[in-house]
Amino acid sequence: MALTLFTNEQVEDFRQYLINEERAELTVEKYLRDIREFHMHLSCNTEVTKEKVVAYKKSLYEKYKATSANSMLVALNQYFAFLNRADLKVKLFKVQSNLFRERNKELTVKEYKKLVQTAEKRKNKRLSY
Repeated sequence: MALTLFTNEQVEDFRQYLINEERAELTVEKYLRDIREFHMHLSCNTEVTKEKVVAYKKSLYEKYKATSANSMLVALNQYFAFLNRADLKVKLFKVQSNLFRERNKELTVKEYKKLVQTAEKRKNKRLSY
């Protein structure tokens, strides 16, 4: 069973749901923007199917970093759950976290010594040990 176009009433009900769930105002705005973006991605009068959601997911990955695409997919998944259409939800992209800092963000030995000296001058024992 496919979901037809998103109605203004459905989107407004979802907005109210997010507000009742005490989501931040900017979160509500972003979720609604992401839902509208998905709707615009579909052709007018097009049913929403799992295949179309997966295709949209792939298009997001081509345009954005995985973390950005995931934030958009979270909004869609929340919307589908709200509509009791969990069958349309998609998995998020796996994001590998960096275990180490990039070299240009690491302190050099000189910078480290200067930091410790400054901490000692300011009598900040926590930083000078």
